Amino acid sequence: MEQQSVSFHVVSAADPSTKQALKQFLRMPLLNFPAIFVKGVFLGGFDALQDSVANNHFSELVAAERQSGVRRQIADPKVLFSGPRGQPWYCFQLHVYANYIRALSLVHVVLFGLCFAASWKTPIVSNVVLWVMTVDLLVFFITGPTPLAPISTVVTLIVWRFRGNAVTSFPYKFIFFVYLYEFLEMLYCGEISPFSSCVGSDGGRGRLAGLALNSSLLAFFRF
Repeated sequence: MEQQSVSFHVVSAADPSTKQALKQFLRMPLLNFPAIFVKGVFLGGFDALQDSVANNHFSELVAAERQSGVRRQIADPKVLFSGPRGQPWYCFQLHVYANYIRALSLVHVVLFGLCFAASWKTPIVSNVVLWVMTVDLLVFFITGPTPLAPISTVVTLIVWRFRGNAVTSFPYKFIFFVYLYEFLEMLYCGEISPFSSCVGSDGGRGRLAGLALNSSLLAFFRF
């Protein structure tokens, strides 16, 4: 079997001026380092290298003609039916993209705000939104952000180009499992009092505010 050697060009983030120049050249406001180029084509970071190998995209770069200069990789197909490490969509996903968590948490903040505002006069709207979020997070907990999860699918499509590195999914699945517990308590409670946990009660609004605060921290810090 004939072996084909491939030269890698790796750019580190040690030099801030080089980092900024590369971001401007590639027209990418978010850039993961080390930045890997294969035959003059920008592949991405180490996670992108692993993803391309798992999804058989790396072989296309190897087989392509070498570019005279460096350019941004044009082909970056959106992969919705497998995880960051090539796991099938129907399996328990062990990894998730970092910026997906940030974007999803930001969407949660908006949805919690909508639920809070609607809880005063139209709590049915809050209930519908919470049910959609419950289904979405349940699918995420069992598998991952697959097409079966409506909100997660939209978020994945939006942030795909800036999805970031793959990180372990365990802490986020635990957090979202707590969210599921809070959602179900608010949706299924039968008490009607100022201290009730129902969506349209003061207790329910307090829970929504607490969840919104936690999602804000995830969106900006992702600990």
